[in-house]
Amino acid sequence: MNTQKITTVGFNPAWDRTCYVDGIEWGDHAVMASQTLMPAGKAMNISRALAWMSIPSTAAGLWSAADYPDMIEVLAGFQDYIRSAFTVLEGTARQNVTVVDTRKNREMHLRSPKTLITQEALTQLGHDLQEQLNPLVSVIFAGSIPEGRFQDECVSIITKVGCQCAKLIVDTSGSALRKIVDSGNVGVIKPNIEELSELLGKSVEEDADAVISASRQLCNRVKVIIVSLGQKGAVAVTKDAAVYCRIKKQRRVVHTVGCGDYLLAGYVSVSDSAEISQKLATGVKAATAKAWGLADGNAWPQSQRDMEVETRWC
Repeated sequence: MNTQKITTVGFNPAWDRTCYVDGIEWGDHAVMASQTLMPAGKAMNISRALAWMSIPSTAAGLWSAADYPDMIEVLAGFQDYIRSAFTVLEGTARQNVTVVDTRKNREMHLRSPKTLITQEALTQLGHDLQEQLNPLVSVIFAGSIPEGRFQDECVSIITKVGCQCAKLIVDTSGSALRKIVDSGNVGVIKPNIEELSELLGKSVEEDADAVISASRQLCNRVKVIIVSLGQKGAVAVTKDAAVYCRIKKQRRVVHTVGCGDYLLAGYVSVSDSAEISQKLATGVKAATAKAWGLADGNAWPQSQRDMEVETRWC
C-alpha cells in the first residue's frame, strides 16, 4: 500500500462543465441529454483521481472565494481522501466547457483563459505552502502557468518547494516547463508528445521508441519522464531504464478530458519502492478507465479488473 503523503497544487482553478448530446452538428440548437459540473483544473483532477483510487491527498493552490463553498460541498463526497488547504482569493474561478456527442463518439473542448493570479495571490500562496510542506511530502504542481510577468514568480514557488519536499512532480507546458526542468531538481514530469516536442525544440514522432530516445535527453535534469501516447499507451524513462505500457484490448472511448491527470495519479498511487513498470501500468489503467467512462460510476478495483497491460522494457 502507498503510504506517501501527496499534495497537489494548481495556480489556475476551474470548473469543468461537460454537456452530453445525442448527435449535434455545427449550427444546431440541441437539447442536452445530461450535464455535469465539477471543480477541476489539473491539480484538482489529480486529487479526485487519487481519491477514486482510495489514496489520500491534500489539495492546495489558488481558489476563488465566490465559489469556494460550492467546491467544498462537492469535495465533501471525497472527505476521507481529499483535505482542502487552498489559498482563497476574491473572484470567481473560470469555467471550461466540453461538449460530448455520444452518437458520433466525438467531443469539443473550450477552455477559458481567465486567471486569478496576482502578485499578492502568489505571495500568499508561497507563504501558505511553506507552512504546509515537510520533507516527507511529494508535491504535484499541475496545470497551466501564465506567460508574462507572473511566470517567473510561479516558477520560483515551484523550485523552492522542490528543495523542501520529498519529490517534486510537475505537469505543465511551454516556457514555464522549460525553466522548471532547467532548475535540475525535478522528480517527475508528464508531457504529452506536443509538450515534449516543445520542450526539446524539435518534433518528436508519436512512436514509443522515438519518444524514449528523445526523452533520454532530459535524464540529466529530470529523474522520471512520463509521456502519454493516448490510446497507444505511455512510456516512462529514467537514466537507467525505459518502459512502455499499453492496454491490449481497446474499447470505445467515451471522452478524453482528464485522462492525462488519471495517468499521473495512477503512477503516483503506487509505492515509491515499486518497479517503474508497475507504476506506469497502474497509470495506464487509470487513464484508460477515465477514457472508457469507468471512473464515473465504477470502483477502481472493478474498473481495472479486466484490463490486461502489455509491458515492454526498452
